[in-house]
Amino acid sequence: MRDPRVQFPMPGPSPLICVLLGVLLAGCGVAAHNADGPTHQRPPDSRLDPSGYAELSQQHVDAVFAEQQAGFSVCSRKASGAFVGGVARLMFLLGPAGRVEHVYVAESDVGSLEVERCLLTAARFMEFPVPKGSGRTRFIRSFPVNPAARGTVAEQPESWGYPTIRGRRDAVRKCRADYGYDGPFHLTAFIGGRGRALSAGFHARHNTPDGFADCVIRVVEETTFPDTAGQVVKYRALVEYLPDD
Repeated sequence: MRDPRVQFPMPGPSPLICVLLGVLLAGCGVAAHNADGPTHQRPPDSRLDPSGYAELSQQHVDAVFAEQQAGFSVCSRKASGAFVGGVARLMFLLGPAGRVEHVYVAESDVGSLEVERCLLTAARFMEFPVPKGSGRTRFIRSFPVNPAARGTVAEQPESWGYPTIRGRRDAVRKCRADYGYDGPFHLTAFIGGRGRALSAGFHARHNTPDGFADCVIRVVEETTFPDTAGQVVKYRALVEYLPDD
């Protein structure tokens, strides 16, 4: 029986996503996306001090992203196949001078650690106008990657890969022990013929030590999932705890 402490999220908006600021960034399937709603809300997160925020207009934010679109557009080229796609949502923390002090993947179902890291690298070098008021500015930006892939790859139900992931609990525990991380994390993987992972991505709500994501992705790549009859399928999982049998 599936342990309730390992949860597999269904498609839909995440509570981490409080605002999608946007202007469409053209080229190579990577774009910034906008949705109706208030801007610059500050969702709780263990990594950042929530006090002392300044304000930066959406117009200023959009203008900077429009200027930097080429840097993000190249990231989809890091994907290992045309089936890789989804949405990566990055949390930005700007310093008083408008420079990026911290950026991380708040949520992603892109299924490619390389693409996610490319987006982070491009984001770290951005500079914004000086925010109004004292303190820092915090916002989330959404980056659709290869939107054409959406709907072309079937997504498996929550029960499909659970026994497989649970069967690799010793390898996951070793990653936790080696890198000192015990918190939950999210996986998105594209599984192909003979149950092999063709691409996989990672995000976590809490800080993870350097190397932990790579360790987990290696475990996924070395895992044999249920056979897909030659088809490529998408699989997502929130892994909190993998109990013994």
